[in-house]
Amino acid sequence: MSRDDQVAYRFVVRTGDGRRSAQWRVWTGSRNNAPSDEVYIAPRSLGSEVKVSLHSDGTCLYKLTKEANPRARLGDRHALHRWTIEDPVPGTSLRRGLRLRFPEDELVAGDQGDARVAVVGAPPTGSVLLVWVLVSDAPIDVAKLGVDVLAVLTRANGGQVTVVSSSQPWDSEQFRQQIQRVGTGVGWAAPVASTGDGYAWLFSGGESMCEFTEFASSRHQLATDPVPLPPFEGEVAWLPDSDLPEEIRCRDDLSGVVRMTLDGDATLYVDRRARCDHSRLGVNAEEIRQSWMAGRSDGVFETLPDGSRITRLATLGLYREGLESGNIPRSVRGGLCRFLSAESSCAASPPDNHAATGKTLSPSPIASEDVGGATRWGLTHR
Repeated sequence: MSRDDQVAYRFVVRTGDGRRSAQWRVWTGSRNNAPSDEVYIAPRSLGSEVKVSLHSDGTCLYKLTKEANPRARLGDRHALHRWTIEDPVPGTSLRRGLRLRFPEDELVAGDQGDARVAVVGAPPTGSVLLVWVLVSDAPIDVAKLGVDVLAVLTRANGGQVTVVSSSQPWDSEQFRQQIQRVGTGVGWAAPVASTGDGYAWLFSGGESMCEFTEFASSRHQLATDPVPLPPFEGEVAWLPDSDLPEEIRCRDDLSGVVRMTLDGDATLYVDRRARCDHSRLGVNAEEIRQSWMAGRSDGVFETLPDGSRITRLATLGLYREGLESGNIPRSVRGGLCRFLSAESSCAASPPDNHAATGKTLSPSPIASEDVGGATRWGLTHR
C-alpha cells in the first residue's frame, strides 16, 4: 500500500452496465502527504468549492473552500452547517462522521474514469448504497464490524478512518418529492459555481450527524428561475436584482425584500442562499402584502425614486452579526429592516427545524440511526 493510499481514498459507485456516481474523495493527508488527525470529504467535481471536515476536537463543518468563500452569505463564511460528532457506536470506538447515500436509480451513464479510483459495486435495484465515514482514535478490528469495509486510512494520533458500506431498500417516489420540494426554490442552495458533472446533492444536517444524498440532476426539476412561494400572491425574483438599490444588492444578511408599487403590485426578492424554509418566507411576505393592501402600512418601509416602497426581511441574529462585523453599511444601521418570525428563522448555528426528518432503517448497527436532532435541508448544484 502506497503512502497516498494510506491517507486518501477515491471511489465511484458503478453498476455492471456502466452507470455510475460522481467521484468522491476521503482523505487525512496534509500537503506533504503525511497523515493528520483531521478528515476531509468532497466530491471531486466540487472539491475546489465545498468540502466536509471532521476535526479531531469533534467539531464537523460543511463549508465553502477559501476560493468559494467570497460567494457566501454573512453567517456562512465559516461554515454552511456545523455539528458535533456523536458518541461512539455501542460496542466499538467508532464515531460516525458522515453518511453518503447513492440510490441505484440515480446512477447515470458516464466515462469509466481513472483506473486508480476504486469501484464500489452498486446496490440492487430498488435499493440505496450507504457509505459511512467512521472515525476512531485507536486501531480497530474492522473484520468485526459486520459491514463491507471499503478503506482504512491512517490518522496521526494512531487512530484510523474507516469507510464502510451497506445497502437498504429505497423509496424513489418519496425522494423525488423531497427533491421537488427543495429543488424548486423552497430550500436553500449552496453558492457553488461548478456544474457538478451532472450530479447534485441533497444535504440534510442535524446536531450530531449529517448526510449527502447524490442524484442525477437531469432526472429532476431544479429551479434555475424563481418559482412561486405560496401563499404569496405577487411575483418572486431572486436577489440581487437590478431593480433594487445598490445598497440592498450588496447586502448579504437579508433573506428577502418585499416591494410594493403604487398600483398594488407586489414582488418578493429572495436570496436563494438564505438557509431558511422559503415557503415560510412566502407566508411572511403575503402577510406584509395583505397589510399593505388593507392600508395598514407601517414605518418599516423605504420609498424608492419611482414611488414604490420596499421592506427588508432578515433574521435578528444575522442582522446583529452584520452590525458587529461592519458588513452592514453604516448608513443603514438601525434602519428599516423587518425581522422574520421564529417559524422562518434561518440562523446559521445551531441548526433550526428546517424540515421534518425521515427514519432510515438498516440491520447494521453502524447505519441504524437517522441523522438526528433538528434537520436542515439544502442543495449543492448549479
